[in-house]
Amino acid sequence: QWQVMFSEVSRQGTCSSCMRKLEQDVLTAEEFAELRSAVLNSVMKGFDLFINTTPEELSAFESFMRKRDPYDVVLDGLNVAMQGTRTPKERAMILLKVVEHYAKLEGKRVLVIGRKHMMSWPRNTMQRINGLATCYFTEDISEDDPFLLCAAVLCGPHAVVVSRDLLRNHNFKLKNVGLNSVFQRWQKSHQEVLFWNYGKMTILKPPQHRLVAHGSDREGWHIPYSDGVELQPYEIRRTWLCVRRMADDNKQLGARRKLLPSTDR
Repeated sequence: QWQVMFSEVSRQGTCSSCMRKLEQDVLTAEEFAELRSAVLNSVMKGFDLFINTTPEELSAFESFMRKRDPYDVVLDGLNVAMQGTRTPKERAMILLKVVEHYAKLEGKRVLVIGRKHMMSWPRNTMQRINGLATCYFTEDISEDDPFLLCAAVLCGPHAVVVSRDLLRNHNFKLKNVGLNSVFQRWQKSHQEVLFWNYGKMTILKPPQHRLVAHGSDREGWHIPYSDGVELQPYEIRRTWLCVRRMADDNKQLGARRKLLPSTDR
C-alpha cells in the first residue's frame, strides 16, 4: 500500500513531507562532452559566425581560454551591470560588488565576459575588478552570449554562469531535441541569477534536485504537479506529491516510539 502526501520541495531539494533530499540532476560525462561540442560548433561556429564574432576574434578567444586554468564562475558583465538605467560609474560599481561577492565571499575564480566599451568605465573601479577577476572584452559589435556559453563549457561541468539572460536563442541553435533537453538541464543546474532591491543583492542559486518525477518502488517517488500558478522565468515548481509505502511509515513511527522516554504513570 502507498501513501500520497501533498508536499513542497525547496530549491535545496528537501521534501517537506518525508524530509529527504531529492536526487541531484547531474549530467553524465558523455552528456556534458556532447553538450560542450555542440555549443562550440553550433552556437559559436555555426552558420551565423560573422554575426556573433569574427574568425580572428574567435581564434584569440580560444587561445585565451587554453592558456588559463578553469574558472568557477563566468559572469555576463553587461547583463549583470545594466540592471536599470544607471551611469557607467554606477554600472561599474554594481559589477565590482558582484565580483567581490564571488571572489571574496565564495572564494571562486571569476571570469567576466564583457564588451570593449566597458574599458572606458571609471578606471579605479575597473582596476579593482581586474584585481579580483579575469576580464575578457569582446568587440562592441560582437554578441557576447556565445562567448559566455563557450567559456562556461570550456571551464568544465563545475562552472556556473551568472546572467539573467534566458539563452533561448542558443538552445534553438543546437537543432537536436536530445541536446536541447541536455542544455536545459545544464542551464537549470548551472545558471545563477542576480536581483537588486533597494541596493541589496540577492543571488538565486540553481535548484539542487531533479525537476522531473523520479524515485523507485523501494525508496518511494516524488512527482511534481501544477497548482495552476504560472511560473515566472527562473522560478521552479515547488508543489510535489510525496509517494511512500505505508510499511516504511509504520517502521519509522515504531523507531520514533522506541526513542521516546516512557510516559507511564
